[in-house]
Amino acid sequence: MKTLRILFLLLFSTILVSGCTTNKKNETIQIDIPNAEQYTVLYIQGVDTNGVSSETTSKYITGEKEIKSFIKKINKMEVVKPSKNEIKNKVKELNNQGNYTFVLSDSKTMDNTVYNMNFFKDGSIQFQSTDKNEIIYLSEEKHPEVIEELKNTFKIIF
Repeated sequence: MKTLRILFLLLFSTILVSGCTTNKKNETIQIDIPNAEQYTVLYIQGVDTNGVSSETTSKYITGEKEIKSFIKKINKMEVVKPSKNEIKNKVKELNNQGNYTFVLSDSKTMDNTVYNMNFFKDGSIQFQSTDKNEIIYLSEEKHPEVIEELKNTFKIIF
């Protein structure tokens, strides 16, 4: 009987503790684009119908007003940290037409300060970590209207 009571107490404790753990995937944070005032170039890269990127599927934006407007539109967006597998699968979609990589940089050579984001036709957006050079965040909600607006604003036809 004492053994049964101990097992029951152990089982109850395990259930109680597991119910109290947090799921980091569901924790949202606001993305805060680092060095927002330093960027002078916005590079946009897409792919053609064959999944190939080239000069015809890329564009440089250098207007200060356009870059600041872009940053203002996506900065402070609510993001979550999905599993590495989810991030990897999403990145594979970049080979499909209609998905884009956007890179903010302080120079056209992109050899100093850069910040990367991936925009998908379903409206989801991936963000680089603010302290590492890797994509680790995904927008909490999908924003297809933002992507369409960016395509119209920057005249993206690829």
